[in-house]
Amino acid sequence: MNRFLSLCAVLALGCALAQDALEDRFQRGYYQEHALKDLDRAVDTYRALAQDALDQGNRALSARARLREALCERQRGREVEAVTLLEGVVKEFADQTEVQAAAKDALAALGGPRRTLRVYDVTYLLTRAPEREPLGSLQVERPLKPVPPGSQGFSFEDEEVAPEGIALDPDTLESLIEENVAGGSWEGDARVEVTNGTLVVVHTAEVHREVEQLVARLHALRGRAVTFDVRTLLLSADAYASLKLGAAGARVLQPAQLAALDQALATQQALEVERRQVSTPNRVGTEAATPTRLDFVGRIDVNQTGVVPVLNPVVEAGTEATALWLRPTLVADGQHLLLELHARTSRWRLDRTAPLKLTRLGHSDGKPMPRLVQEVELDLPTSDYVALEETLLVESGRAVVAGGSTCGASLAQSDLKAAGLTWSEAEVAGARILHVIVPRVEAPKTSGDPPALGKGRRELRVYNVALIVGEQRDPSGDRLRDFVWDLGAEVEGRRTLELDVLVEMLQENLSPDSWEHPQNFVEAVGEDVLAVSQTPAVHASVKSFLSALERGSALTSGVALELLDLELAPARLNALVADAPASQRLTAEAVDALVAEDATRILRWGSGLTLSRAPLGLQSTTSSRYLSGVEGSSGGTGLTVSEVVQPLADVVTSGWSLSALPQVLRDGRVALHLDYRVDTLGQPRQADLGFATVDLPQVTSERRQASATLDPDQVLVVSSQVRAGRGRLVLVRVRVEKLLGE
Repeated sequence: MNRFLSLCAVLALGCALAQDALEDRFQRGYYQEHALKDLDRAVDTYRALAQDALDQGNRALSARARLREALCERQRGREVEAVTLLEGVVKEFADQTEVQAAAKDALAALGGPRRTLRVYDVTYLLTRAPEREPLGSLQVERPLKPVPPGSQGFSFEDEEVAPEGIALDPDTLESLIEENVAGGSWEGDARVEVTNGTLVVVHTAEVHREVEQLVARLHALRGRAVTFDVRTLLLSADAYASLKLGAAGARVLQPAQLAALDQALATQQALEVERRQVSTPNRVGTEAATPTRLDFVGRIDVNQTGVVPVLNPVVEAGTEATALWLRPTLVADGQHLLLELHARTSRWRLDRTAPLKLTRLGHSDGKPMPRLVQEVELDLPTSDYVALEETLLVESGRAVVAGGSTCGASLAQSDLKAAGLTWSEAEVAGARILHVIVPRVEAPKTSGDPPALGKGRRELRVYNVALIVGEQRDPSGDRLRDFVWDLGAEVEGRRTLELDVLVEMLQENLSPDSWEHPQNFVEAVGEDVLAVSQTPAVHASVKSFLSALERGSALTSGVALELLDLELAPARLNALVADAPASQRLTAEAVDALVAEDATRILRWGSGLTLSRAPLGLQSTTSSRYLSGVEGSSGGTGLTVSEVVQPLADVVTSGWSLSALPQVLRDGRVALHLDYRVDTLGQPRQADLGFATVDLPQVTSERRQASATLDPDQVLVVSSQVRAGRGRLVLVRVRVEKLLGE
C-alpha cells in the first residue's frame, strides 16, 4: 500500500513538473516576443508549445500559445496567416472563452475574416468525355464492302457522330456552390466563377475548405473508373454442361463453377479464344477489339480502253475479330454497376474459289478473229458471325458469364484449327461462345474524410440515383432496333423515374417542413446525380429512402431467357403439345425431360440476361459469296472490237436471330415479346453456262413472333411443326432474378 501511494506521488510530481515546464516555455516565448523583439524565434516557440500542450491535455495553454503565435504573425506583416490562425482559435477552442474573445477582437481589428482568392481545376468535371458508339457489323453482312482506310477493319452502314459523354454544366456548378456552401454569404467581395475549366472562388478560409471538399466529392463521383478482365471462351457441350449454369444460364460464377471451367481448359474441352483488360470511366462506353484484315479477290474488272481488253482482279477486304463494347454505370453503393455489353465475333474461311474460263472474241474488218481462252480464279469466302447484346447488373469483383449461344460448326473449327485442337464432330456442333467478365471498381479518391459534424450541422452530399432513374438506351443492332420499333416501344431517352418526380418525392416525404430553410436544398446536378444539403438526420432518411427505391426499381429485376430449337420424333412432339394446344405453355419439368432424351437433337441454343424493359438480342449468321452470273462487255478502238465475259459475285446470308423485350409485372409474371427468325441455306443448285458454272442458292426463311405473359415456371412454345418426317419445336424459357435481393 505504501509503495502504491509512493508511486502515485511520484507521478503527480512528474505531471506538475511537466506542466511547469510548459509554462516556462510560454514565458520564454513571451520574453522573445516582447523583450528581444525576435518574432521568428517567438513564432517557433509558440507553435511547438501549442502542439505539445494539446498533446498533454492542457487546452488552455495551447489556446494561449496559438493566440500569441497569431499576434506575432500579424506583427511580422503576414496578415493572411494571422487571420487563418485566429479563425482556427475561434473554431477549435470554443471552451476557452477568454482566449476566444481575444481572438475575435483581433479578427475585428484586421477587418474580420479575410477573404482570399483560390483557383480550383475543374476541367475534368466540365469536359464531355467522348463515347464510342456500340459496335457495328464486322464486315460480314451483305453487302461486303471494301474496308475504308483507317477504319481498323470495321465497317459501319451509316456514319454518325459519337455522342458527347456526361459532363457538369458550368452554371450548374456555380449554382451548386452558391446555394449549398455558406448560403447567403456570396454578396459583396465574395464570388464564385467558372472560366475556361477553372473554378475561381473568393471567400474565407473556412468556406474554401468546404468548396474543396465538394469539388473532391464531385471528382470522385464522376472520375471513378471501372476495369474489366474479359475472357472469350469456346466451350464444348460437355464443358458447358459441367458448369451447371442452370436452365437459363446463371450469371454469377460460384467457386465450384470456376474450378470446373479451369478443369475444362486444362483438359482442352474449352479454348480461351482471347483475353483482354479494358478500363473506362463511369458511364462512358469503350470498345475493345483486335481485328485482322483479310484480303481476297472479290471480282474481276475489265479495262477496255485499249485494243486488247485487260482483266484486273479487284481486291476486297473482310475483318476477323472478337470485339466488345462495354458501358458501365455505377449504381447503389458504388460496388454494383449496370453493364451494357455488345459482343461481336467474326471468323472467315477463304478456301472456296471459282475457276472460270473467260472468252474473248475479236472482230477485224467484219471478219471474226480466233477465239482466245483465259483461265482465272475468283475467291468465294464464307464468314461466320455471332452477335450478343445484354444488360447486366454486376457486383464489383464477382465473375459473371454472358452469352453461351451456339456459334456454328464452321466458326468453332476456325478457332480450333488456329489453336491446334481436334474435337469430335458432336463437340464442334455443340460448341458455344461464352464471355467471362470480372469488373473491378476503383475506390474514390478524395481529399480526406470530412470533419465530424455537430448536431444540427448541415452537410452537402452527392447521391448516385442511376438505378432509380436509369435511362433505357436505344438498342444498337438493326434487327433488334426494328423489332422494338415495330412493337411501338421506343426506349431511347425514356427514364424509369423522372428526376423531377424523385426530387418532389424526397421533399414531400422526408421532413417536409425542413426544406423551407434557405440552406436546405435538393437538386439534380447531372443525368443521374442528386446533391442534397441537409442535417445528418435527414441525410440518413434520404439514404434509406433511396435504398428502398433502388430495390424496388424495374432495373433491379433481371430476366434470363433461354432459346431451345429442338428436333424430335413427330409422335413425341404430338404427345408433348396435345395437353395444352391453346395455352402453348409447357412446364419446366417436361422440357428438362425432353432435352435429356437421346432422340432429341438441339438445332440451335442461345441464352442471355437482360433487365426488365431492356431489349435482348442474340444472332448467329453465316454469309457466303457465290458466283451469281456473268456479264458481257465489249469495246475497243478503230476497226477492232473485243467482247469479254466477266464474272459477277453476290452474297447470301443464313443463320438465326432472337430479339426479345421482357417486362416483369407486379405479380412476378413476365410479359414477353419476341421475334425469332431462321434462314436456312440448302444445297445450292448449280447451272452450267459452258464457260462458267454459277450457283443458285436455296434459302428457306422462317419467322416466328410471339407475345405472351408467362409464369416463372412456364416455358413458351414459339413454334411446333412436322416437316419431312421430323418434328420441330421452338421453346423460350424465362427466369426472373431480383438482382439486389428483396
